[in-house]
Amino acid sequence: MNKILKSFTILICFIAGLFILVSCSNKKSGIHGELSVECKRTELVVTAEFEKNSKLDNGNASISFKLYNDDDSYNTSLSAVLENGIKASTTFSKLKQNTKYIIRLFVSLDGYEEELDSIEATTKNEGSDAESAISVKTIEDFKNMKNDLSAYYKLESDLDFKDESALSLFTSSGSAFSGTFDGDNHTLKNVKLSAEQYTGLFGYTTNATIKNLKIETLSIEMTESKSSSSIYFGGLVGYGENTAIENVEIKTFDVHITEGKSITSTSAKIYAGGMVGKLLTSEGNSSSIVDSFVEDARVGVGEVKVGTSGLLYIGLFVGQISGKTEVKNCHSTGSMDHLLNANGIVSVGGFIGAISSEMAVSSCYTVCDIRLTRKGNSSELNVGGFIGKNPTDGKCNLKDCLTINDITVLAKEEEADANTEKLGREIYIAGFLGNLTRGSSEGIENCVYAPKANGIKIVGQLLAVQKEKEGEIKYNSCISLTFGNVDVAEAYDPQIRSKMSDIYCLEEKLDLVYTVLVEKTYDLEEGEDKDEVIDQEDRLNEIRNTILDSLNVSSTGKDCLSEALQEVLKNQ
Repeated sequence: MNKILKSFTILICFIAGLFILVSCSNKKSGIHGELSVECKRTELVVTAEFEKNSKLDNGNASISFKLYNDDDSYNTSLSAVLENGIKASTTFSKLKQNTKYIIRLFVSLDGYEEELDSIEATTKNEGSDAESAISVKTIEDFKNMKNDLSAYYKLESDLDFKDESALSLFTSSGSAFSGTFDGDNHTLKNVKLSAEQYTGLFGYTTNATIKNLKIETLSIEMTESKSSSSIYFGGLVGYGENTAIENVEIKTFDVHITEGKSITSTSAKIYAGGMVGKLLTSEGNSSSIVDSFVEDARVGVGEVKVGTSGLLYIGLFVGQISGKTEVKNCHSTGSMDHLLNANGIVSVGGFIGAISSEMAVSSCYTVCDIRLTRKGNSSELNVGGFIGKNPTDGKCNLKDCLTINDITVLAKEEEADANTEKLGREIYIAGFLGNLTRGSSEGIENCVYAPKANGIKIVGQLLAVQKEKEGEIKYNSCISLTFGNVDVAEAYDPQIRSKMSDIYCLEEKLDLVYTVLVEKTYDLEEGEDKDEVIDQEDRLNEIRNTILDSLNVSSTGKDCLSEALQEVLKNQ
């Protein structure tokens, strides 16, 4: 009897506990909320809107969203902060494309949880590949690409931005474009770009592809900027990593600095190019620019300031390329006119400012006017009609390349007095490549410089150093109509010159108006002059022969070029 009574008591307690539990679970908070969802390819952006309720206002309630698979099995949950007492939102990411999910809204209050609403949502399949590309038909569609950075887009009509304000998209690593944009041979016209740290039609790209696009009349107005961060700007891409560019043309591109203003990077770097500011690769990846061009470009007009530890890389086509980056069948035409108030290393190229790529630049050409006016005293000035410099951190492979250009470098705005002002501490200027410092695995061959009209003109004071009273004077300058400084460390490639073949200048046009300042670094006796200025014509002629590298002038040098580039030369 006692056992029966005891069992009955346990049963009554269990039923009472179950009743209490059910009662608690069904307890109503009086809070009402409704779900809405925006479906993307791999994301669901969920929003809950609530009726005004004091229980929400006092901060005791917490909001959560729970995600369930289509079979109602639990997937994950996210909490959210209530905004203004009436709204909460969150994003479920890394979901499967074209997949159905269930989302439930919960509120927790006074120790119990209550479900307020549920909604079904299916992620999109649109934009996952060429077959399902997202259509871009309007300017608004183009701007909305920022909402799905990794999708596949296809331009389906020409767009004219003439009535639009300056465009600013993909302007940071966190908002980098990583999808595919197929222009389908349509045209974007009259595009104005807002100046940012990463400036371009696609300011920052990573693992991206941009192809089959035409751009007419593109401009960037660089307002005054002072930054300790690096600055990147290009017509198509400001900063590109693991990015492929194919069949893209830009006609009429203008980068100009507001009159009386300047761009300043005190301790970092500035990269500027007509197509790309900087293009690079991470380990195991590659980048490329193929069958693309920039025509009628003006890059970097105005005053640019770089601090003593800064770098300035400017090219009419690309500011700098590095890593495994290929450039093939591309060209640029236009001009560069820079007022350089720079104390760091400056590298300016008619095609590429600086190159350190394991892959080749091949079958490319540029037609340009380069004019540089010194306002500061840079530690190193590298100028080349095709490439400014090849740094020691990468290789230089050039095949079948042509540059048609005039280069003018002045040490002072008033040309008449410029030869008494220092151009810089190290000067490397050449019709083709200014400063080559790293070996090449494939070699440099079939490269030609053709003076456009006046060739190379340099007006300024060159620096020399004398370490002993009767010792050798070292000239920190190298000037050439083909390749300037070719000084490759043995650790990289002692056979670099053996890999350089068929490099020519078609006509000797070189105008040097200069004096030489000899800095005496040895101990001087009392009364001796510390520095010596050499301006006697006979001594300057001797120095000229010392600082000029092999000119390799040949009017028939053009025969080493491909038929396509010979035709370009003929038409110019």
